Formats: sequence, C-alpha cells, structure tokens
Amino acid sequence: MTNIFSIIALVVFPFLIMAAISRAFIRALRRHDLTGSLVLGYTLLHETALVCLPVYYSIFTGFSFEHEMLTQVGPPELAKVLLGELFFVVTFLWAFKWRGNPSLQHVREAKSGVSRPDCLFLGIVTALGIAAYLVALNQPFAVVSEAIQHAEIRNYSSGFELAEAWVFTIVLIPAIFTATTLCVARSVPFVLRMLGLTLHVCLLLYGVLNGLRGRLTWSLLALLGFAMMYGSRRVLVTTSALLVAAISLFSLIGDGNYRWYMMVNLGGQSQLAALDYAADSLQDGASKDARASLLDSMASRAMGPRNSAVLYEEWDNARGAGLAAIVSALVYPVPRLLWAAKAPAGSIDSTPYGAAMFKVMSIGHGAPYYVMGPYLASAHAYWEGGIVGLLISGFATGGLWALFVALSRKVTLPLATTFLMTFASSLLIDGLYTAFVPLFSIIRSGYWIILMLGVAGFTQVICPKLKAKRVIDRRRVLATA
Repeated sequence: MTNIFSIIALVVFPFLIMAAISRAFIRALRRHDLTGSLVLGYTLLHETALVCLPVYYSIFTGFSFEHEMLTQVGPPELAKVLLGELFFVVTFLWAFKWRGNPSLQHVREAKSGVSRPDCLFLGIVTALGIAAYLVALNQPFAVVSEAIQHAEIRNYSSGFELAEAWVFTIVLIPAIFTATTLCVARSVPFVLRMLGLTLHVCLLLYGVLNGLRGRLTWSLLALLGFAMMYGSRRVLVTTSALLVAAISLFSLIGDGNYRWYMMVNLGGQSQLAALDYAADSLQDGASKDARASLLDSMASRAMGPRNSAVLYEEWDNARGAGLAAIVSALVYPVPRLLWAAKAPAGSIDSTPYGAAMFKVMSIGHGAPYYVMGPYLASAHAYWEGGIVGLLISGFATGGLWALFVALSRKVTLPLATTFLMTFASSLLIDGLYTAFVPLFSIIRSGYWIILMLGVAGFTQVICPKLKAKRVIDRRRVLATA
C-alpha cells in the first residue's frame, strides 16, 4: 500500500513542479521581462529534463536504476525527494516574486544592438575565455593515474601562478555568455562576432575530444536561449539543427568506454592529435545498433533525483552537513598560501571529496572516491538542515535571485545576462543551467562576479575617455590645418 501511494505521489509531484515553474515563466514572458524569463526558461528545462521526466522513466521501467544502487532507493524514498523538491520550488517562487517593472531598456537593446563599452567588455572576457580553452586543448590527454586526481587541491609555487589559475577558472563560465552575446546580438563588429564563434568552437571541440557532453549542452543551449531573447532566427535555426545532431551522439559522448580509450591509448598525447580518432568513433558509434538507446543513456545520466535520496538518508541518520559547505564557500577567496588547510568550497571537510557530488556516488553507488555525480539543490539543503533547512534555503535562494534580477535591470542587457547566467551556472554538474542551485555555489559565484564587475567598470570608464581623446585630437588637427 505504501508503494502505491508513493507511485501516485511520483506521478503528481513532477507535474506540480513543472506547472509552478511554467506559470512563473509565462508570467515573465507576458511582462516582457527578458532576464527573468531567460533564467526561468532554463530552470524549467532543467527541472523537466533532469528531474521530472527521469522520475516518470523510473516508474515505467520498474525503478531499475534505483535498484542498482547500494542504498535502498525505492518509490517511498524517491517520493520524499520529489516532495522536498516541490517544497523548495514553492518557497523559491514565493520569494522570487518581484513587483518591480521589467526593464524597457533591455527590450530596446535586444532590438537595437550592443554599445561600444559593452562590446569592449564582451571582447575582453571572451578573449580571456578563448585563451583558457586553448591552453586546455593544448594539454595532453591525462593518463588514468592523472585523471583520478582531477579534483585534488593544487599547490602553486608563486602568487603569479595562483593569480593565473584564478583568472582562467573565473572566466571559463562567464566567457560562454559573453561569446554567445557576440554571436547573436545586433550591431556587433564582425571581428568580435568571429571571436564569439571561436570560443564556442573551442568549447564544442573540448567536449567532443574529452567525452564531456555537458560542454556541448553548455554551448548549444546558451546559443538557443540567447537567440530567442535577441530574436536571431538564423542562429536559432542553426543551433537547433546542431543540438539535434549532438543529442543523437549523446549515447556515445560521455560513455565510459569512449573516455577510457582516450586515457589508456592516447594518454600523454596532444588532444588535437586525437581529432581523427574522435571523428571515426563518432561516425562508427552513431551507426551501431548495439549501443545503448539514447533514452536509456540519458536516463542513466539523469541521476539527480535518485542520488538525492542519499543526502536525505545521511541527514536522517544524523550525518548531516550542517553549515560546513556554506562556511567553506564564504572563505573561498582566501589563498591557500595563507591558509593551507582551508576546506574547498562546498566540502564539509578539508578534502574536495567531502562535497555532496562525491558523497552521493561513493555512498549511493559504491563508486571510487573521485567519481562525482549530480544531485538536487533541495536535497543539499535538506542535508544541511533537514526540512527546516530546506524551506529556509528555498526562500533564501529565491530572495537572492529576486535581488539579482532587480539589480540586473539597472545595467545593460549584455552585462545583465552575463551576470545572471553565471549564477545559473553555479553548479553545472548535470550539464544544464538552472536557478535551483545550493547556496554555497551562489556564494562562490558571487566572488567570480566581483572580477567581472571590475572588467565591466573598466570598460564603462575607458570607452568615454577614448572617445573624448579622439574628439580632442580631431580638434587639434583642424586647428592646425
């Protein structure tokens, strides 16, 4: 009888979650709130594709993936996760309601084009992003022994190396959105438009070569959403076709065998030298019927709901995180040169593996300690403080997003979208943008935004001065003629 009620709940709760977010999204569209509708649209896609539909898939397949886990995850446990997600969504949306008027300036900018200071800002961040991705592409493939240490804390010998690593880490995500704006916005110089296209090519190439299909979704979904916002039909059609092609290869890209071959046979070799192998593998893999179906492959990777049951069990068994993850995010900017034992942002101990993304895999699946997996922000909040922590976190997250959207209306559209989407990318462990992220990740992204604000302020100041200097020089030339 318990399972029957749980399955009924698993049918109803996802529908209520999608309905609540859809209502807020439609309201933002009707009010011509470009930034609010952009964030809510991505969040709706995330909840539909990675939370609600995987739960329905589990129901129709007899919870086959859940039964493979070490922890006992069945309909009751999954229903509890979905109930927590529903509470989180409701409290988030209640706090997110902002009574201010949408920015008419943003609507005009979407139709007119990008200003010169904004072009300079977009160009600087995109160029830094290209440099970071080119450095990554120029690195040799990691061998197995190196790959399992991907999350290890790195020690830098000098402040310069630390600053370089910080800049590259911070610009990787915002550069996606500055490049996307350069690709889709009107009145962008050709050179800058090509700069934006170059970054997306680097991102897609890095994703294919390393078997990271999340990089493909980052790029293509950013282009898709921004094309809708700016009304660029050409980019919309092109990106839609590329997305369909990419989805057809998802059962291969990200497959463990694909990445394992890269590490074992190509470890130590240049990534660009593996282009031929990647092309042959994709062509061969797309034509084989023996491969797992696309639906099964995507459902196996959309493990956020079932992984979240692990975090619920941890709190219920008095193994909760408390405020450790949030505290570690607050001290995130402190250099390790000054505090060597500092906990990584999101971790509950002094190692990276105390973070929830590692816990859910090691406890729930018996995976090695270095394997990470997705989870829901609502589950992380429950892990931190039970049902009270979940409700507080939902309200606090919604309130922060209401503040972010309100502040975004005071700046230009390119700056607003870059800042908001950086927050929506705070925890891209499952590959899709969303406003539903843990509080610790919002705090960490806030420090990234500080650097972006510095670049934006520089461009806003330097462009008028350059223009004024050109006017003075022109007057001098005319006076001496």
